[in-house]
Amino acid sequence: MKGLIDRVFLKNRATGLYEDAHLYHGLDSTNLAHIEGRWRPLFELRRREAKASLQTLAEVNAEDAHWEWGKKALVALNDPFLFDFFVLECGGSDLPLSFSSI
Repeated sequence: MKGLIDRVFLKNRATGLYEDAHLYHGLDSTNLAHIEGRWRPLFELRRREAKASLQTLAEVNAEDAHWEWGKKALVALNDPFLFDFFVLECGGSDLPLSFSSI
């Protein structure tokens, strides 16, 4: 189950402006689809870039690429008492923030 925690403001690194965002506890199937359809391909691309350029994942802005977000999100959807999962939604995109084993 997904519930709104609060409205927050994120600084857009490209424009330098602040944007409205929403912080949620939990996630839904749309968030899972975004994790697999948007984030995983981006992380894989960045992982290849880092390897080719001998950079770290942090240097190519993909330090969380090693986390298996999709698998962990599925676990959280099926058993919300196993993980706490948080999602930031901003400008039509979402970002899995963190989870913790309870």
